Amino acid sequence: MLHETATLSGLLNEVRLRYATELLADRHIKIIDIAVATGFEHPTHLTRAFRRHTGLSPRAYRRSLDTNEAQKAAAI
Repeated sequence: MLHETATLSGLLNEVRLRYATELLADRHIKIIDIAVATGFEHPTHLTRAFRRHTGLSPRAYRRSLDTNEAQKAAAI
């Protein structure tokens, strides 16, 4: 959710990280390529920002998608 007091750089960072979460769902895209596509100079910069934002590294987030998909399939 966007806040009225948010800074431009904070809003830009949020958009970049939301896009990164979308790209992480595609297992064929390497994390280094996601970092470049979302404007981070280095994959470690993406990892640091992503962890601050979500509490997970990009790799752990990707693994959690596997777990969520398995749980959804088991519920059917």
